[in-house]
Amino acid sequence: MLDKKGQTMVFMSVLAVFVFLLAFTLFFDYLMVSPRVSTDEYQFIQQENSRLADALLLPGVPLGWNEDTVLRIGLVDNNVLNTTKAGYFQSISQENNNGETGYERGKTLLGLFYEYLIIIEDQNGDNLYSIGDYQYSDEGRLTEEHITNLKPATITIQERTVLRRENNRFEPTKIKVYTYRR
Repeated sequence: MLDKKGQTMVFMSVLAVFVFLLAFTLFFDYLMVSPRVSTDEYQFIQQENSRLADALLLPGVPLGWNEDTVLRIGLVDNNVLNTTKAGYFQSISQENNNGETGYERGKTLLGLFYEYLIIIEDQNGDNLYSIGDYQYSDEGRLTEEHITNLKPATITIQERTVLRRENNRFEPTKIKVYTYRR
């Protein structure tokens, strides 16, 4: 039969090991899960993401822009997604002009400091346009999975719903905007 001192020592030892393992786990969880950017930088990325999502709901500059005349990207005319402009933007982001990649040109036209991905989906969730960093895409269409695989230091996501004309009727269409830092 164990005396009370022995029982207390066993209990205290088990408790000490438990507390140590808990502290150890929490410490490494904090290192692995905590954002790798400051709170101020994260707020800036969020603001930039929100600004970008709102700007895409405008017509852009000039109003009837194309790949050669665009000064500022906007994808919506008269509250309806302009699929021609979305196609232009996707094409711009894939081009390589005078040493500048299309992705960088798109980033400049959007006025962004951080990386971006814009996915436009129909009401069934099918990907209509993927506009962003194409080096991670096999078939030219980026997905949220591509961004997840990048394991960015931080990422912010905004979603907007607009109408899109399809076969003489209007369908809801999602514009998903991802802004992130690698």
